Parts: sequence; C-alpha cells; structure tokens
Amino acid sequence: MVQIKPLTFVDGVPSLDDIGSTKLFPHSGHLIIDDHFDLKQMNISIDDKDKWPVDMNHIVARLHADRTANRLHAEYFPTKYNWFFDQHIDGVKVIQPCNPEVKDTHLEDLVMLEWTYAGINFSAKPTEPWADDGGIECAAHSTLRQRTFETVLAVIVASYEIYYATYHAKNQLGTSFPREYARERQGRPSVLRRLVLVCYALLWGIEIGFKLASRQLIYILNPCHIVTLIQIMLLTFSSNYYTRGLYRLHVGMLNGGTLAIYFPVTATRLFPFEVELYYIQHILILVVPVFLLSSHGGYSLEPVGSFRWTISAIASFRFYHYFVLQPISLLTWVNLNGVLCPFQFDPFIGRYYRLWANIHQTLFMIIHHKLFSVVARTCIQFDIRRIMYYIKRQQQEQQQMTTSDISKDK
Repeated sequence: MVQIKPLTFVDGVPSLDDIGSTKLFPHSGHLIIDDHFDLKQMNISIDDKDKWPVDMNHIVARLHADRTANRLHAEYFPTKYNWFFDQHIDGVKVIQPCNPEVKDTHLEDLVMLEWTYAGINFSAKPTEPWADDGGIECAAHSTLRQRTFETVLAVIVASYEIYYATYHAKNQLGTSFPREYARERQGRPSVLRRLVLVCYALLWGIEIGFKLASRQLIYILNPCHIVTLIQIMLLTFSSNYYTRGLYRLHVGMLNGGTLAIYFPVTATRLFPFEVELYYIQHILILVVPVFLLSSHGGYSLEPVGSFRWTISAIASFRFYHYFVLQPISLLTWVNLNGVLCPFQFDPFIGRYYRLWANIHQTLFMIIHHKLFSVVARTCIQFDIRRIMYYIKRQQQEQQQMTTSDISKDK
C-alpha cells in the first residue's frame, strides 16, 4: 500500500513538501486524495462525499471538465497506486508530479493490461497530429451526464432498428437467401481462396505484431480490425446459415475502410512498412467481399431495394461503440474510433459531435452499402477466364491473318 502523508495547503494549492521520497507515478489526468485532502480548496464539485470508502489511499479521482458550469466532476475507482494530476483545466491549478524524474506515462501499472495502451502519447499538444489519441483533455470533452444521455438515446434507436430489421428479415433467413451468385463450390476451397486466406491472415498477424511492439494493442478493437477478423473467418469457414448472415451483416460495415483511406490516421505508425500496411489492410477490406462473392462461396448480397441488413449493421455499430468502445475508452482514456473526443478532421467538432456522427454515419452507411452492392455486382459480371479466352482467341485470329497474308505474298 502506498502511504500518503497529510497535505499542506499553500495559497489554496496543496504543497508537495510533505510527500518526501514516496514513489508515486505522475500522470496527466488523475488527482491524489486522502483523508486530509480538502477538495473544496481545489474548486472541485463532489457529490455524495460521505459515501466514499474509508481507505482513500486506494481511490483515484477521475476528472471530467464541465465546461458549461466551469467546474470539475470527479468519479472514483480502486487502483493499486495513487496518481497526481499535472495539468490545468478551465483555469483550475492542480497538483504537480511529486517525482519529475519518472516519465509521464498513461496508467502505467494501473491495471493488469496496461501494456496494451502504455505506448500511446497522451501529452501531445492539440496541434500535433497524434493529439486525437486521447488523454485528459480528450476525456474531459464531454460530461458524464451528456454521455449517459447520448448512450440512452442510442440504445433506444438501436433497439428499434434491431426490432425492425429482425421482424422484416424473417423471410430472408436460412434457405430463403437469394441465390443470385450464391452458387457454392463443392469439396475443398479453391487454391486461390486458400492463398488469399493465408496472405490476409499473415498481414493481420503483422499488424498485431506492430501493435504489440508499440504497446498499442488496444487499437485492435477499432471497427476496421474487427471487420478484418470477420473476413478471415468467412474465408476460413464454409458457407452455412450463420456465415451467410454474417457476410451480409459485415458488408454494411465496410464504410470504415473507405473513410480510413480518405481520412488516414497514420501519425502513430512509426515502424517500417506500417503505414503501407495500413492502406493495404483497408483496401483489402473492400476487395475481399467481392472476392468472396465471386469465388462460389455461397454468399450473396442484399437486394438494392431492401434495407434490412443495412439497418442491422447500423444497429450493431451503435451497440459496439456505446457498450464496448466507450467504456474501455473511459477507463483508459484512449480515443477509440473517436468515442472519447472528436478527431481534428471532424467537420462537426463540438459538444454534440457524437449526435451528429450518429446522423451522418447512418446516412453514409446506407449510401455506401448500396453503392458497394451495385459495384460488386458489376465486378462479378466480368469473368476473367472469359476475358482471357477472348484475348487468346483474338491473338489466334490475328496470327492466322498474318500467316494468310504471308502466303499470299509468296
């Protein structure tokens, strides 16, 4: 247990002279507290202080800036270390690190899996390209009340979407999948399909290796990596009731690949070939579904006039962002897919950027899904073997004409 001596206040600011040589890990975004810590002198509003546990040395106050009321809210959760807050928020002067020699790392040794995000730079300035990665300013962008309201609203909308999609998609499950281009090759998968699977899995493994080496494995939770994993599964397993539904569902989630290509986030990719791998992965996210569709794997696209699987994909995205990415981001302060704070290129930067994102991404997912379906259907109309046969036949005819002309000249 880390022992903390009572703090002395000088001009309303806690003095660190009484701390002595106690080893503490400084970190941007947490505040050390004990029984003698007067939170009122820090201009911090705390609700239900009497309900706090007695052992304050194992409590960390997580701060969120309420910019409308110009105050700070604090939440607490147990940890095995105490931390210092070393930034200014809304003009409130707070504690500086007691041990400047220790590097400022984010949540180092705070939890068992801290190595999954320890390599992320949380001290970047707003003008730096990696400022979107997270940190205290990013976490303080929205209050807990606002996040709760947005989550409840998203749950209501997503629940209705799931109800609508499930109710209207009943007749398209199982054997009633449309059979256009859904012919399944009997026996073992083709050599080409197995080769694509091996190369795709190898690239994804290299991507995980980069994340492990840079201690940023937490980014593997981003939707594009999940879509990549789904595609590897579809390449691995044969067509059945579940994989056909999964194929249709994941086609509605391919908008992330297009967005990642047009709005690349590569500032934190420092290893050789890491940036190139970023583009290769997101291009393959758009190419592999077309390959699966044309490789006689038994998969089919949703009819252009139907929106059942599109709505299911949108609802799945809402649940994933608000119930998987958001809690993890709040605990680690890593800005996973922009759920903690808006990216710099977001045209709707502001307090309600997530509500705007729900609107414009819903429209974009619908448009992207239908356009992709049209393009994919157009692509699979071209049989490469027919084209090669046509070219070979033209060459033979040209050769015969040349031979005929030579014979006439003689």
